[in-house]
Amino acid sequence: MMLKVRHCLVALLATAALAGQVAAQATGTVRGRIVSADVQRPLAQVVVTVAARTARTGADGRFVVTEVPAGTHVLRARLLGYSPAVDTVTVVGGQTLAIELTMEAAPVELAEIVAIGYGQTERKNLTGAVATVSDSAFNTGQIVSPQNLIAAKVPGVQVVDNNEPGGTLNLRIRGPTSVNASSEPLYVIDGQPI
Repeated sequence: MMLKVRHCLVALLATAALAGQVAAQATGTVRGRIVSADVQRPLAQVVVTVAARTARTGADGRFVVTEVPAGTHVLRARLLGYSPAVDTVTVVGGQTLAIELTMEAAPVELAEIVAIGYGQTERKNLTGAVATVSDSAFNTGQIVSPQNLIAAKVPGVQVVDNNEPGGTLNLRIRGPTSVNASSEPLYVIDGQPI
């Protein structure tokens, strides 16, 4: 009786180990690099999605998406200011697929909507001091944030750089006005405060 139990236990352990190996080989890895089409410069912070698995590119434009189910999938790469890139990839279980994508720069379309506190309205329905910055007045060149687009374009709005490498910009509207809270404006994009 004890011998049968040992054989059953060994058989169960072997089955579990084999199932783990099969499950591990049923997935693969997609790695690659994303560059801009115009100057072949690596693009950072690109969102790469394959079969509901997501990763972001690093400063060198490289990404790794792990545990992608074996099979043919659509790889999508998205970054604000660039047209989305799409590619079809075939993932083989237990293997790594290497790809390189290029993304084309595309202008960002902005509508003339004014955000007021927690609501929004069209400019023609507003009273008071309102300033509009059209896309033709934006600062051109290497722009890394929306704040840089409006620097020195709207009276009463200050874009303050902290002069640190990789540092953030602070946006002040009519100077510091709060004693115990931040003087930063509240950004609401698609109804989500950020």
